[in-house]
Amino acid sequence: MDFDDRNSNALKVFDEKMKKEIVDKFSIYSKYRLPCDNWPQIPQSFRRYKEIWDYYPAVDTEAYKEEINKALQSKKKHTCPKECACCDLNTLGPYILEKQTWKTDCPGRLALVECDESCGCDLTKCKNRSISSKLENNFL
Repeated sequence: MDFDDRNSNALKVFDEKMKKEIVDKFSIYSKYRLPCDNWPQIPQSFRRYKEIWDYYPAVDTEAYKEEINKALQSKKKHTCPKECACCDLNTLGPYILEKQTWKTDCPGRLALVECDESCGCDLTKCKNRSISSKLENNFL
């Protein structure tokens, strides 16, 4: 038996073990499967989305407007130091795609929220307000 035969045999054994491993892993999910005639379904048309900058409730009562606006607000809160990393674009930090977060010392940026009046940083210098300041195209 030469080197190629042993190598081929090892590859076959590895391939069989991997197939068994995959079958074992996916058998756990078999009870959740749904029947589908043509998989994968690739959509032929896509919905167009219109960006909404301001939301105006349809019902004109003040209580309803307050309830809707409260539901639309984020519950995430943060506190920045007075001289925060968000005051300068050079220290704001890059976006780390693998971790889906920012590499920064700014607590707001780490929490994936913009700075606002309650965070504590200097809003005249803050660079973590691009969406609310409608400057997002300038930073992309």
